[in-house]
Amino acid sequence: MKARLISAFQLLFSIFCFGVGYAQVFDDWEARPGISVEHEFGNGIEIEGKFRHYLFDDSNSYNRTRLGVKVDYDYTLAPWLEPGIDYRYKYNGGRGSHSIRYSVKTYQNLGNNIEMEYSLRLQQRLESDQNPEYTLRNKVELSYPLIGPLSIFVFAENYQMIKAGFGFDAQKSGLGTEFEFDNANELGLKFDVKNKSDHQDIGRFSINYTYTIP
Repeated sequence: MKARLISAFQLLFSIFCFGVGYAQVFDDWEARPGISVEHEFGNGIEIEGKFRHYLFDDSNSYNRTRLGVKVDYDYTLAPWLEPGIDYRYKYNGGRGSHSIRYSVKTYQNLGNNIEMEYSLRLQQRLESDQNPEYTLRNKVELSYPLIGPLSIFVFAENYQMIKAGFGFDAQKSGLGTEFEFDNANELGLKFDVKNKSDHQDIGRFSINYTYTIP
């Protein structure tokens, strides 16, 4: 157990060092520390508030602070099928945006405790001074419980803009880990690379603490 725990923390350290050491291969390197508070109502409805900083210019410059609220509803049709909808509001110190995401998730156990999740999302973004934007998102994620409270995951996600047809918007891929201290406290770390349609490659490191209200 001790050896596996040491290996887990070595993995977390290597994720961070990879991003910092190889920031020069990206057009920019961003850091995103955040804090979340969430509550599950037990009927498929969950509400979450998040406060997050955004650092850019290889994580050396402050970009913005964002406050967000998310309400989502998931319904289990079968152990492997879960449709859902969520509403998100984000405030960026002078500008707010709304989005609604309609989703379908499927789950598959691949054996050896490896689980695959595929999700298809239609995202509708609404801003008062702009026309609505629609994006189709496809995501595949593999997760593995490393030790009791610690799990790791890898993922890839494709973004297609729906505007007079489908157009490539971005491709995102990465890996991360989640550590549950107890039922109320969780720490998540994630490193991902976002390849955008304007040929910008952004490396991003996120760390987020989540408190779940009983």
